[in-house]
Amino acid sequence: NKITKSTVCILIAFIWLYSLLWAILPLVGWGYYGPEPFGISCTIAWSKFHNSSNGFSFILSMFLLCTVLPALTIVACYLGIAWKVHKAYQEIQNIDRIPNAAKLEKKLTLMAVLISVGFLSSWTPYAATSFWSIFNSSDSLQPVVTLLPCLFAKSSTAYNPFIYYVFSKTFRCEVRKLQCCCAWRVPYFSSDNSMENAVSTMWSG
Repeated sequence: NKITKSTVCILIAFIWLYSLLWAILPLVGWGYYGPEPFGISCTIAWSKFHNSSNGFSFILSMFLLCTVLPALTIVACYLGIAWKVHKAYQEIQNIDRIPNAAKLEKKLTLMAVLISVGFLSSWTPYAATSFWSIFNSSDSLQPVVTLLPCLFAKSSTAYNPFIYYVFSKTFRCEVRKLQCCCAWRVPYFSSDNSMENAVSTMWSG
């Protein structure tokens, strides 16, 4: 099924609203915010979570709904795509297309693994530090130890573009079209029903 522009807009709006909800909760009394160890920006105030039922419920809920749930969603979606491709190519009688099908299946599976590993490696240190702060005093965590999970978490947005650039020819072509300065983005939806050309983006200076 072709993904429409309205569907994409609805999904993006849902993601932003879901993120905004979890960002606001500490401001209304569930969880705590505080400065990072080096004072660069704010983060979850781990020092206030020790022996705190408020902090424990907040961290556990965030871990399940903001780490485990997205990770399972990522894995399920990519496995579903790979399975659909596998079933589709099984129905094709043309023997010449079988090698291409196997290649595409391997590519999708590897993409799924890399994206999942990237997400988990970014957020697992943050989750582990959060749970540690609940059961142990904040004095047991050195400033450098508390800084690394924040850096890993902030790097999570950088992995996917590199993964897509390596594995997606369409994505590489679109990146090359980007202009260096003052680019205006004009999205349009291709009439091509193929998986790689479902959505394209034009850039004009």
